[in-house]
Amino acid sequence: DDIALEFSTGATQLQLRADNPTQALERALKLADAALYQAKAEGRARYVWLEFDSSDAVSMEGIVDVQELLRTGRLRRDSGSIGH
Repeated sequence: DDIALEFSTGATQLQLRADNPTQALERALKLADAALYQAKAEGRARYVWLEFDSSDAVSMEGIVDVQELLRTGRLRRDSGSIGH
């Protein structure tokens, strides 16, 4: 018997800066979490990849407003469906 597995995922990539790797890691986790919620909002079997412009000093404290970051170009996005 075949088993079908569907999932949605969110991912991001940031460079860890030597001056504050903990802050960079926290930022990456917040962006990955935001990407996952975006993927879930788009439906089943979706992925969202968010890439943050690390030269931008935007604060990632609190809830990330992904739409605002996308609108202002501080966040780049790739998305699509996961298929077999």
